[in-house]
Amino acid sequence: MKKERGGKNRAQGDGEDRAGTPLLGYRQGVAAIILNDDKQVLMGAALDPVVGWHFPQGGMEEGEREEDALWRELLEELGTTEFQLLAKSQDRWRYEFPQDLRIALNTSYVGQEHRYFLLHLVNASSAVLRPDPQEFRFLQWVPYQRVPQVCVVFKREVYIRVLEEFHSVIEALPYAR
Repeated sequence: MKKERGGKNRAQGDGEDRAGTPLLGYRQGVAAIILNDDKQVLMGAALDPVVGWHFPQGGMEEGEREEDALWRELLEELGTTEFQLLAKSQDRWRYEFPQDLRIALNTSYVGQEHRYFLLHLVNASSAVLRPDPQEFRFLQWVPYQRVPQVCVVFKREVYIRVLEEFHSVIEALPYAR
C-alpha cells in the first residue's frame, strides 16, 4: 500500500510478472465511501468472491476529471447520484492485486490507485439503490468501524487509512441516530 500525490491516468509499470507479462502500473480510479443516516457505509459483494466486499469504485476514462468519474461510476454501479459530497481524500491511495487475482481478472495492472470520496446518501430512508448486476451480487450497510473486518484483505490497509483520514468528518456529522 502506498500513498501517492497527484498521478497520471496510468502510473508507471513495474516490469513483468512471474509469467513474463509486462505490467502496466496502477489503474487510475475513484472510490466512494457512502454513509447513511446511521453512519454506516455501503459495501458491495463483488461477483467474484475472491474480490470480496468493497466500496463502489471505478476506473477513470482518458482525460476525465476525478469528480466526473465519481458521479459516472455512482450512476453506473448504483443507479443514482442522490449523494451529498462531504470530503475527498487528500491523497490517492494504492493497493496491489494479489497474483492469483490479477490472473483471474486477466489484467496486466499491478493494482489500482484511487482518490476516495466521502458521501452521504440523500433521503436514505426512501432512496432506491439499484446495484449493477455486473458489479455487485448485493449491497450491505456496515458500521464504518467494522470495515476492516468485512473488506477484502488486499484493500484492508488502504481502507483503514482512508477511514482514519475521514474519521473527524464522520464523527462531526449530526445525523447519527
